[in-house]
Amino acid sequence: MPTKSVINLLPESAVAGSKKLSIFKALQAVLIVLTLVSLILTIGVWSISLITAREIAAENLKFKTLEEKIQAYSKKEQQFYLLARQLDKVGELLNSRAGLEKELNNTISVFPAEAVLTSAKIEGSGKEMSIKYVADNLNIMAKVISVAKTKPFSLVRINGFSRELSGQYFIDLTVQLL
Repeated sequence: MPTKSVINLLPESAVAGSKKLSIFKALQAVLIVLTLVSLILTIGVWSISLITAREIAAENLKFKTLEEKIQAYSKKEQQFYLLARQLDKVGELLNSRAGLEKELNNTISVFPAEAVLTSAKIEGSGKEMSIKYVADNLNIMAKVISVAKTKPFSLVRINGFSRELSGQYFIDLTVQLL
């Protein structure tokens, strides 16, 4: 069988150079692929960090907005709490005032109807009352004083008793309820 022999007309140095050239081209291709992969990875990491930074900035903005809303609601809640406390206090005052007015009306109702009440004030803690009457007759004033002495008052003090030129009698009493 005849052997095929390859006839190469190129010098041997040219054949060796072509082998080096093919190795160089292979290395060059590998380096280009590695550079492209590195470039793609760098761009990918940079893109991910950019996207993540934007998401973090957006979350920080949401957090700041929520904090501001919470502070605004906190102020409203404090105002509501103060208003509720004030309304409770007003309710207590109105209830105590209604009780004091009832006491005053009960106190005034024990005195004779013939005497004209000119003023009545609740003083101090609500147990002491200042009452002023006017009457045309000394007998009516005597009834006012006797009623004050006999009704259930712990203290009856006559602050003033006078008669005007017109003939009217004035009395200023301080009574303290039991």
